[in-house]
Amino acid sequence: MILRPTTPEQLEAKGVVAPYHPGRDMALDHDHCFLCNELLTDDNRTVEHVFPRWLQRDYDLWDQPLRLLNRTDISYRQLTIPCCKDCNGLWLKPIEDQVAKAVRSGPEAVTALDQTTLCLWLSKIYYGLRFKKLTLLSDQRRRDGDRIVEPKYLAGHSELHHMLQAARGRIRFARSAGSL
Repeated sequence: MILRPTTPEQLEAKGVVAPYHPGRDMALDHDHCFLCNELLTDDNRTVEHVFPRWLQRDYDLWDQPLRLLNRTDISYRQLTIPCCKDCNGLWLKPIEDQVAKAVRSGPEAVTALDQTTLCLWLSKIYYGLRFKKLTLLSDQRRRDGDRIVEPKYLAGHSELHHMLQAARGRIRFARSAGSL
């Protein structure tokens, strides 16, 4: 039997999930979903809050400033990254809901959380902070200046982005992600 190369589109048409490929599937701009790389349109565009809204509300962070590398401040509510409706509502929401319930229930509930769920949630925050820096200017006084980071910097986080694909069911871990 001869195996012929199959494109991701051909695999998905057959109901097979295409394997994740960082060079193809990692978005490095704000016209695509940060997680799945889908082109964003008026119909599917949402924003993902790097620090979830529930966390900002519960800890009164919404208008609190966060100091950036360029020594400027941004409010927590402004820390958003581009996300498609499916990734935001279908894939990330269950993770957010589990973590929110555990945090609100106390330290024992957080400790009892599935390790992979907690690792994915924390990794999304870490990756989201790095992704946001693609849009922020190094010097806020110079609108034509350089960004805090360039896309090649974020490309160096391809392993982390690959791990985040577990939120979408694109990869599975042989053992729990994270460590005890």
